[in-house]
Amino acid sequence: MFVILTICFTSVMYSQTGSRVAYIIIRIDGQWDYARSRNFIKINAETGNPMASEIYNLKEYVSTKKAVNSGASFYCEKNDTTSVYFNYFLTATEVMQFLADHDWQLITVNTEVSSNYENIQEGDKYIPVTKILSRPVYYFKKEITQ
Repeated sequence: MFVILTICFTSVMYSQTGSRVAYIIIRIDGQWDYARSRNFIKINAETGNPMASEIYNLKEYVSTKKAVNSGASFYCEKNDTTSVYFNYFLTATEVMQFLADHDWQLITVNTEVSSNYENIQEGDKYIPVTKILSRPVYYFKKEITQ
């Protein structure tokens, strides 16, 4: 069921009126920037949508202490001539604004839940503990004009 839903949302669809609509599923992941000593957010988009090049073309930011990142700008420092951005956002709001600036419209947000086991040491014994994680999954659409 999930695979079918993913295929539907990450491909270009045609409505009954003949207009084209593109869909994409986005997750946002927090990371630590060692060079700037701050958290940042990265867009993690599912692949397979030929109409989402502005998302797929975000340049990867290397967050290690001595990394040299060039060839792109930070979205928070954008100007009228900026065309290439790092996949580096200060807030979730900044991510949403980037997507809105590229005509993506938020459809809905669902919660993705996953779990695994982790062995926690207590004294000389290990005790299995269930770890439950959840995060939002964002569904966007874009009207395609020709």
